[in-house]
Amino acid sequence: MNEGWFTFCLVAAIILCSGCVLVAAIMRTVAVQRQREALITDNLRALEESTVFLIEQLRSETERMIAEVEQRRKVLAELIAEFDKQLSVIARK
Repeated sequence: MNEGWFTFCLVAAIILCSGCVLVAAIMRTVAVQRQREALITDNLRALEESTVFLIEQLRSETERMIAEVEQRRKVLAELIAEFDKQLSVIARK
């Protein structure tokens, strides 16, 4: 009779230990997955911030370049007008 209880307790202990190992493995997997998701979220947040920063830099650089082109256009228009005046003076002679 004692041998039956001993066998039952041994089998129950093995099952409980196996269950604990299984639960620990599942918990570790869940923890790793949560860390991975947190990393992905952090990476996406950092990527979004970088993208916003780059867009702002691109916008300011574009505005600067547009102003520079506009200034060069004005200078070129003045040079063309001066050249036209000089051509008309030469044509009159």
